[in-house]
Order: sequence, then structure tokens, then C-alpha cells
Amino acid sequence: MTGISGFTVVLMPSLALFAGLQLSGIGLDRAFGFAGGVLAIGTFGVTQYQSRRPPTRRIVFLAKSRSSFARNIYRGLVEGLAPYGDIHVSGAFPEHDDDPRAFQIDRLRSLEIARADGLVIIPATDDTDVWQSLARSMRRGTTVVCLDTKPPNQHFLQYGTLAPHFVGSDFSVGGRIVGRYLIERLEQSPDAQLLVALGPSSSWPARERSSWILYEVAAAGLLSRCHVVELPDWTPTIGAARLLATIEGVADGCGALYVFAGNDKLAVELDRQLDRSSRTPTGVEVRLVGYDGTTTDDGEHVLVARDRAIATIDALPLAQGKAAAEFIEWAYEGQPIDVRKRIVDPRLIQFDGVASSVALLSE
Repeated sequence: MTGISGFTVVLMPSLALFAGLQLSGIGLDRAFGFAGGVLAIGTFGVTQYQSRRPPTRRIVFLAKSRSSFARNIYRGLVEGLAPYGDIHVSGAFPEHDDDPRAFQIDRLRSLEIARADGLVIIPATDDTDVWQSLARSMRRGTTVVCLDTKPPNQHFLQYGTLAPHFVGSDFSVGGRIVGRYLIERLEQSPDAQLLVALGPSSSWPARERSSWILYEVAAAGLLSRCHVVELPDWTPTIGAARLLATIEGVADGCGALYVFAGNDKLAVELDRQLDRSSRTPTGVEVRLVGYDGTTTDDGEHVLVARDRAIATIDALPLAQGKAAAEFIEWAYEGQPIDVRKRIVDPRLIQFDGVASSVALLSE
């Protein structure tokens, strides 16, 4: 009945019946009686239907960028909730990626989210204002699910509520896979070196995976062949420039330099800057490893077209979106939700065809 009231649906046939009775020669009083009876019965039926029909539940997905990672999470959320005809999912994506925090704070204060039954968000950063806004939504009764950045329990206890539900990739597993994969490469090439990008300190996923990469390298006794560089933020041009400057300083004398670039976007930008650089030592093979498993609109990994790229970690955003949908389903059906988080194991994607035993860890 979208766009037409239930009363209108009943009124129109009643008027048609009244006109037909008049044309057949039945008196005015009797025609009114018949049509009025049909109208009353129909109105009662529509009222009963509308009162028993569950109301439409509004779910808002709030992204921090227009990346394929965010779009695939949104797609998984929509697909997961598709069987529920009375659940409407809308997505809010920033027009630009220059200030995702400001975009999210603004949307979290909007009437749309105040009226939402459920909110699924990829937090732009580990930020007090974002957490306070989510706590307000939860106190209104909104079901909140965070992805990628884990909400801190202690903050929400201060706001008088539990932390939101959390869905994310297992960054410790992802870091260990990357670490062991790079160790294999170092052991195969005695003159190879390793460069690891440490993500911004404000990024919990970056801290988690890079710490496990370094743990694996240290456990293998290869820290002497490892260099690190800290990224100030996730801006591809800035991060790639810092990595390039480090490469130019450490690559001399290496047979090969394996670089964990932090994520796929940075790996792509670093590859471009390497193409333009005239200061990279000649004869050094630079090999790039990304993270996230970012894809193009046609589903192809963005690193496939980059000759220096040898692997990435697929965080399976589609599966994460479907996991977030399960929390919404449970709340919709009134089921007790004993689980506060869902973790999706990542998997290694290789582009160079070189066999690796590490791939077995992600299967």
C-alpha cells in the first residue's frame, strides 16, 4: 500500500458500488446502506491488517569512506537482511574522504539516525565524540553494530551502557599470516630485507596486525633484517612518500626488498611513486604486500594489475556485512543476544603464483 492509504483502498470500491446500484434502479437509501456496509467492513479489515502488520524497521549504514571495502560491507548487510521485507536499509557515504570524522559526527546528530531502529557503522577513528554519539543512540534503544574499529568497553561503561556489538576481521591472525609469509620470502633470499609500515597509532586494526607481524619476525630471529616506518595517517600519497623515502635509504645492497605497505591503497600509490622515482637503487627488486583485499567495481583485486605486488590479505568485507546483519536479525526477532562480537578470519591472496605453506593458515 505504498503511497495510498488503506481508507482510500476501501473507499473507491464503495463509491463504485454505490454508483452501480443507482444505475440499476435501486433507491437512494438502499444504495447508501449497501455501500456504507461495504465501507464499514472494509475499513475494519484494513485497520486490523495495519495494526497486526509489523512496522518497517529502519537500519542505517554509516561508512567512513566510499571505498570498495565499505561498499562490500554494505552489500553484505543488505543481502543478509533481504529476507525481511519490513526492514529497510539505507547507506550514508561521505562525498569526500578528507574528514570522515566530521562527516560521521554530523550524521550521528541527524534526525535520520535518531529515528533509526538499527545503526551499523565503520567508525572513522577511535574518538570520544563518536563513542558518545553511539552511546546516546543505544540509550534510545537503537541496536548499534561497529565494524573494523573495536569500541572501547571502558568508555561505554562511563556512558551507562554496554559497548556496541562488534564485527571485524581477526587482525591478529592477519598479522601472523603476513609475518609468516614474509619470513618465508626472507628465508628463501638471504640478501633480502623487509620493510614494515606501522599504521597510525590511532588505528586499532593497524596496531593489532603490525604488532603480530613484528612478533613473528622477531620469533624467527630476523629482526636484524627488518626496518619499520610509522605512518602519520592513512592518506595514500603521504604514507607512500614516507615509505619511498625509507626504501631509498635501506634498499642499497639488498637483492630484494619486501614491503608490507599497510593496506592496498598505500601499496598501489607506492607502486606509482616507485615508477616515477629516479632515486631507488638499481638492481633491487621491490615486492609489495597489501592488506584488506580491496577490489574494483568488477570484483578484481586492485593489486592484480601491479607487477610489484605479490600478495594481500582479504578481510572478507562481504562476510563482515552479513555477520553484522545477524545482530540486527536477533534484535528484530527479540532474541537474547549473548554474543557481543563476531570475528571473521582473513585469508591470504597471492598474485605471483609462488607456493606458500602460509596459505594453509587462512583456509
